[in-house]
Amino acid sequence: MYGPDTLPPFLGSETTNIQGNSPLEYILSLFPKNIVENIVYQTSIYAIQNKLNFGLTKVELSKFVDINLIMSYIKYTGLCLYWSSEEGLQMDLIANSTYSLDKNDTDKLRKIRSFLDRLKENFLAAAELEEYQSIGEQIVPLKSRLAEVTGYINRFEVYQGTSRDRAVISNFGACADVVLRLSSDLVLENHKLFFDNLFCSIPLRKELKLRDICSTETLGLNRLQNAKSSLKLDKDMKRD
Repeated sequence: MYGPDTLPPFLGSETTNIQGNSPLEYILSLFPKNIVENIVYQTSIYAIQNKLNFGLTKVELSKFVDINLIMSYIKYTGLCLYWSSEEGLQMDLIANSTYSLDKNDTDKLRKIRSFLDRLKENFLAAAELEEYQSIGEQIVPLKSRLAEVTGYINRFEVYQGTSRDRAVISNFGACADVVLRLSSDLVLENHKLFFDNLFCSIPLRKELKLRDICSTETLGLNRLQNAKSSLKLDKDMKRD
């Protein structure tokens, strides 16, 4: 039995074996570069073995470890709060270490915008524009595209919803603007352009003519002013 006065003296040492005095040096001694490199290497091997399209860098892993260390020290009730922009909650150490989106940027494709722009450039540069071109739409995944008789797509746009860039829509209308953008490289070369009723309007046709683009399109009654009062309905023409 030992009492307060009979405990044997401690013979060990209470010093640290870590070189350096800063918190960063302390953490790096516990989590050195060779551990980071090994985790990155093993992760890459696992991704290759399982045919996963996944990549990891030493910088990304270090940021992940840093975030976890901060979260273990500062406790929030929910993970999303660590990325909160509210005063008193926002943690710049975490927010600045990850990719953040501009709240004022309405581009839903901003994360892959550079890839799409490069892809469009490559498509357009790969072949000269043929005489006959058509503009059409697909429900998924593309909204509109400029294609040739051979089926080759020269240009395309990805639909982002009706709320995207409403302020920059011209007097021709949103659908007509699609045609004008996709046909911008056809100006003054007498190309023949085809599109359907979705894009068609008389003002658009006039604008294309000014650009020396010959257009042929399907035209519905809703695209002609006073058409219902001056033209026969389908059922009346069938009866006649």
